[in-house]
Amino acid sequence: MLVVNTLNPNGVVDDFIARIQAAERRSDVEYAAIPRGDKHKLARQRGVVSDLAFRLGGELELFQHLWHIAVISKEPATFVAGLQKRLDEAVKNLPGHGLVPGLANLHLAYPSRLTADQIETLLDGNGWNITFTTLDAWQKAAGKDFTSRYRAAVGRVANAPEDACVLELVKATRNFIAHGSDKSRREFNACVAPRSVAQEGPGLTGNVNSALARGTVKSVRSVGVYLQGRATPGASRRISALTDRLAVVAAQLKV
Repeated sequence: MLVVNTLNPNGVVDDFIARIQAAERRSDVEYAAIPRGDKHKLARQRGVVSDLAFRLGGELELFQHLWHIAVISKEPATFVAGLQKRLDEAVKNLPGHGLVPGLANLHLAYPSRLTADQIETLLDGNGWNITFTTLDAWQKAAGKDFTSRYRAAVGRVANAPEDACVLELVKATRNFIAHGSDKSRREFNACVAPRSVAQEGPGLTGNVNSALARGTVKSVRSVGVYLQGRATPGASRRISALTDRLAVVAAQLKV
């Protein structure tokens, strides 16, 4: 009998937080090492914080991929039931019922537990990461693949405006850095603007995100300028505030 070791979703959360905090420490060392007299100091500072922001976006994408697999590994019942339903329907729709002996009684079954590699292949057989372009897409995937307590964990984040807006900002920032297109700039600016209604995004909301506020600037054209700056004198640089908030939001997924 094959014994399948299950993954630990909480461990995936802890690893993610450790990785982004380690990335921030490395970034801070590089930031501090820029000579005071360097005539390109400001540009280099903005480049360093932009690099960290891009890293945060990549780490978030990887985290959602790994955590999704770990959750299914930990509690596979809903995912396996969905697979089984689709398999049973496919067998039922095979031509030849009444002609092929035994076809009507054919029953194929998925194992009740799957390895991480099997889960990953079943989710995407092409070998790509499982990605969620929007929070709504993430919730729909959780609703299809997760048991109730992990569906609730995703909902706890996605339905909390002060947490959801952080994830949206991280993704929008990475896209703007990666593409620099007009659309990615508009989406980034929408995510750094204040929300007029807390429940209606995109945009920042909640006192916990005050250190990410952009002030009275109508349009941000440079990620580096925004992230290297501070919402108010004495506040953390926005890149530090973003890293800290991302760690806090991720921790909400632990059950």
